[in-house]
Amino acid sequence: MIQVILVGAAAAVFALWIRPLKPEYGLFLSLGAMLLLFGAVVSQLDEILHLIRELVDHTGLDAVYYKILLKIMGLAWISQLASDICREAGCSAVSRQIDIYGKLLILSVSLPIVTALLETIETLFTV
Repeated sequence: MIQVILVGAAAAVFALWIRPLKPEYGLFLSLGAMLLLFGAVVSQLDEILHLIRELVDHTGLDAVYYKILLKIMGLAWISQLASDICREAGCSAVSRQIDIYGKLLILSVSLPIVTALLETIETLFTV
């Protein structure tokens, strides 16, 4: 964890230092740091997936919900990464559109979970 924080802070300081001299180098440094940090997160993904799988097993939920949760996590990470890259490149309007599109995709993927939750609530109140 500390290494990730140090790499991120060092990359930010170097990017701020280099950007006035060579803006394109500052951009590439920032993108490289983002990808490096994203790789660090992905390396921890196995542990996260194992914990989610245990949660699903203990609750007795259908495996479909596990797959939906994984899709939501993937969409959130990918859309955030793409949005950050666009924002770093100076395309804030494109970044906001990616954010909105990512949120809409997450909403559309999560609709089966929302539907199941509403059905569960309905059965609780009808009993």
